Amino acid sequence: MKTAIRRVLVVDDDPVMQRLYRRALRDREFELVVASSGPAALALLDDGFSVIVTDYNMPQMDGLAFIREVRARGVGTPVVLASADFDPSEIARGMPPGVIATLKKPFLITDLLSAIRMAPICPCSGSGTQ
Repeated sequence: MKTAIRRVLVVDDDPVMQRLYRRALRDREFELVVASSGPAALALLDDGFSVIVTDYNMPQMDGLAFIREVRARGVGTPVVLASADFDPSEIARGMPPGVIATLKKPFLITDLLSAIRMAPICPCSGSGTQ
């Protein structure tokens, strides 16, 4: 049985983290697209993704503002929120809908893969359909 390919949008301003995501997801059942900012990622939403992995602390638009804008556009794609700078209990109080996991950096690759695989496999599109 062939494994379904999950389209993953990673939003992280750190080039080192971008390389880590590329290495972690390469040669697995994922198609990866990387954006270096929230606004750049918003421009890609119409391409449709199975899951979004976003950093919390970014210039221009932090991860929570990015997720809220994604939801305001009617996109229900599941989200994994990652950061070295947040207290998960603090974030949980104001977590936007659809955040399926939080990862504290540095995280294990196995934790990243588990979080991404938690997202339901769906033909998600940027128009809000899943």
